[in-house]
Amino acid sequence: MSLQIIPTEFNHLQSHGSIHVGGIGIIPSPQLSMIGVVDMEVPATSSGDISSAMEDLTVDSKEVGDGSSQTDTTHEALFYVLPYLGLRELLTLETLSRRLRDLIRGDPLSWQQLLVDAPSNKNFTNVELVKLTSRAQGRLQSLSLVKCLKISEEVVEAVLVANPLVHKLGLAGCTGVSAEAILRMVKLQTDRRSPDFPGLVQLRIQGLYGITTEIYNSLLAMMQPSENLSSASTPQYFNRGETSPPFDEDRAIDIEICPKCGGARLVFDCTRPTCQERRNNPLYQCRGCYLCIARCEECGMCIDTTEEENGETFCLESLCQSCWLQSPKCSECNRAGCSYHVSLSRKFEDGSFICDMCLLNSTGPESDE
Repeated sequence: MSLQIIPTEFNHLQSHGSIHVGGIGIIPSPQLSMIGVVDMEVPATSSGDISSAMEDLTVDSKEVGDGSSQTDTTHEALFYVLPYLGLRELLTLETLSRRLRDLIRGDPLSWQQLLVDAPSNKNFTNVELVKLTSRAQGRLQSLSLVKCLKISEEVVEAVLVANPLVHKLGLAGCTGVSAEAILRMVKLQTDRRSPDFPGLVQLRIQGLYGITTEIYNSLLAMMQPSENLSSASTPQYFNRGETSPPFDEDRAIDIEICPKCGGARLVFDCTRPTCQERRNNPLYQCRGCYLCIARCEECGMCIDTTEEENGETFCLESLCQSCWLQSPKCSECNRAGCSYHVSLSRKFEDGSFICDMCLLNSTGPESDE
């Protein structure tokens, strides 16, 4: 395992004073002396394997050649591992010991990227947002909140004021944030753009209300230089629901202007090979938002819902003929379903299942077995 720390000097940040939200103060960091960039390979570890991974990182005290003792280096190793852990892993590690809690909470590098999604987003409030982002000590670089319905736009703006280095912002499904607030946030980070501060370069706002064509064009113009406005983005495929693309894609904004209806939504490309060949054709017909183009819930291929060859599903989701033939069928009605709804259905010991509709309509004694 190779480790590389690259120091980067930063100038003094412009002071904005302290901001109080819910009794908690946000104080912009007056100076950033060094940010450590770690280049290393860390194997993927699930939440359940945290304790075992901790044991591997611990070195017991033992005698070395000159008779001196080698002390416990658990914290030294964790200093380089913590930035690669997610929110749930970090919060779980905090509960193992007081020393780990102090180490995690006092390490700003571990909190430079904050992602809050399911299931943590259900009860994630403004107070938790302020507490977690303040641990970055003004060095927060990426903030992604997915369907955090209890978050208000005033608090998100206050967090951005205290963290001028934020260049990736995701608020997909956060309906408490308005389109006008998004404009103010992007303008705030854009006005700070300098050799030391990159400004906002990636934005994820799928699911927010009030995003019009004019607002979309304004956001794109502020985030990108004018010569790059016409640059083609990578294809985006439908994958079991409306999910914004991750930050590792080269797409500046997740939404686009739908070529069919003109709305600002997620626009999907087709996975059918013949459709991909016609992607740059002005007569390309199967590229659009989820309201304009029906797509297979499993593979994302465009389908014609009026064709008789498309099989009926018990979950009312659309499936192409190929996916319908491969999908498991209800033992009562012989209708297929997408993998998500099949996983929620009642299973039997022989591997078969019964869909919810048949389970509700069943009145015989076999339904209680």
